[in-house]
Amino acid sequence: MIQFGVMANTHPAPGTDLTQMVDEVIAEAQQAERCGFDSFFLTEHHQEASGYLPSPLPLAAAIAARKACAEAASPNLGGRAGGRAHEAGGPPG
Repeated sequence: MIQFGVMANTHPAPGTDLTQMVDEVIAEAQQAERCGFDSFFLTEHHQEASGYLPSPLPLAAAIAARKACAEAASPNLGGRAGGRAHEAGGPPG
């Protein structure tokens, strides 16, 4: 079976309210799930002037805690094979 995912654009513009951006990314993940996507991918931003998202795992955990997408993953951590946060029941079979 072919599975489809969405990659979030999480590169903040100068002056971005990072708290609001995190809330928007979580809402985007929830919308992706409602639309039937199987995965939601996050990126990492090392040495970002704003300090935003040097590790995507806390955000992936927040997405999983809200039961948005069966998989929230970071391709920089091995994508679907690693660096992912699943909701309690795991991905749908």
